[in-house]
Amino acid sequence: MAISGGKSANLTVALQTHLRGTSCRSCSAAVKLRVAAADAAFYPDLFVTCDARDLVTELVFEHPILVVEVLSDSTAACDRGLKFAACRQLPSLVEYVLIAPERESVEVFRRNPENLFVLHDDAGQALVEFQSIAASVPTLMIFENV
Repeated sequence: MAISGGKSANLTVALQTHLRGTSCRSCSAAVKLRVAAADAAFYPDLFVTCDARDLVTELVFEHPILVVEVLSDSTAACDRGLKFAACRQLPSLVEYVLIAPERESVEVFRRNPENLFVLHDDAGQALVEFQSIAASVPTLMIFENV
């Protein structure tokens, strides 16, 4: 099994391996992410936090630097719209990533110096760059056995 409800497993393993020995932690869909400014809470498919305030909790996290959503017919509109709009209000967030398994595409929205999120479409690239955690993951690995 690979990319929601287990479909982010390949990326989860790759990021956990990359983060081993650092002060960062990756969290899966079973963990709640709270966006206070939007008065909202979500269960992202995967996110990474390096904030000490998040590293002392197991329940609700509030300071991710990376959020990953795996798109499906039932979630794509929310992931692209409401959830992305809410997550953009997180001061800590550096990257918001959308993965489309059926197209084998990865869209990385990265915060720029003007505080705007800019699309870095990694479609067709051999590596997907997650600058927020200084990681490069082979695209083939993300979609292996999907």
